[in-house]
Amino acid sequence: MSNAAASPVLDILGRGPVSVVPNGVDRDAWTLPGRARDPKRVVIASVMRMVGRKRPQALLAMLAALRAHVPDDVRLEAAVIGDGPQRAGLAADVRRLGLNGWVTLPGAMSRADIRERYRDVDLYVAPATLESFGIAALEARCAGLPVIAYRRTGIADFIDTEVNGLLVDDDRSMIEAMRRLSTDAQLRTEIARRNHMSAPVASWERVLADCEQLYQRAHALSRADRPRASTGR
Repeated sequence: MSNAAASPVLDILGRGPVSVVPNGVDRDAWTLPGRARDPKRVVIASVMRMVGRKRPQALLAMLAALRAHVPDDVRLEAAVIGDGPQRAGLAADVRRLGLNGWVTLPGAMSRADIRERYRDVDLYVAPATLESFGIAALEARCAGLPVIAYRRTGIADFIDTEVNGLLVDDDRSMIEAMRRLSTDAQLRTEIARRNHMSAPVASWERVLADCEQLYQRAHALSRADRPRASTGR
């Protein structure tokens, strides 16, 4: 769960006590060693179910716009990983938008294969505007990748803009964020270093500790609400 997903509940309860416990991730399973990167080669990745609400078509359109805003001496590559009912149409969009040669659709991949793929990736893009949590983005962040995502999604719970990635408000600003990270090798390196060094708030250690505290609170409240036994004679 995320604050974005909890918002409708808060609207109903007003200021009622609503605690948000995020999904957990095995950070160690996604951690990759940092390595030197070619500043003039930028590899972008996104992992999603190929359905409308994940906005894969919008991402392809943004990648086409990005290429026009990045100097020709920067070699761009992008992989949109996943499968679903829109994948066949996306292959046609890649051709129509002139993305052949640098944008690929490798299809569904196992988590282990995605992790290995991240060894050769520089930044992660999450194009969905309706994202209740964003587990794929969290896994990418654990692998050290700078994450670009929308501010009003669950991803904002574990990405601090300018620290772990960049949060944006619309498609135009997402294109600009991709351009910025594609052309600023120092910023990419700094964000990747911070992501490698710090555990996300949704690591299993923190999630389990938060769950235990909430159960303790619930137990204490249930005891306080019990009616006292009668002491009448």
